[in-house]
Amino acid sequence: NTVGVVAANQLAYWKDKSKYLVTNDFRQANAVNMQGVSFANSGFRNFVAGIFRSAVTAGNYCDILQRGQSISVKTTGSPVAGDVLVGDTTASTAQAAPVTPGTAPTVNRIGVVTGPNVANVTPCDVDIPEVQ
Repeated sequence: NTVGVVAANQLAYWKDKSKYLVTNDFRQANAVNMQGVSFANSGFRNFVAGIFRSAVTAGNYCDILQRGQSISVKTTGSPVAGDVLVGDTTASTAQAAPVTPGTAPTVNRIGVVTGPNVANVTPCDVDIPEVQ
């Protein structure tokens, strides 16, 4: 993809839910491909499919994680225990951003931070709705 090779702990975005196809490039997220329109207000953040658990080369199959306790997630900023993680808006990344307690997240939650951030990876109790 145009962002690069999938790395462990990156966010996966839905590219095509009907085919269970995901990408780490938010510009290829579900609504853009299915309807041919760009997202308004960073709407791609509502299409997080899961967390990549390992590096994956293009064209290969892999599993993504949608639920689990203390899962490593690539993050920006300085998340601390109790923060909520949501999809980040930074270009060319597939990472999460923290939302502090008392502030309502404006997009779908990925999960709740459970420990300290180390080298831009944060443990999180991940709970992403699955596709049915």
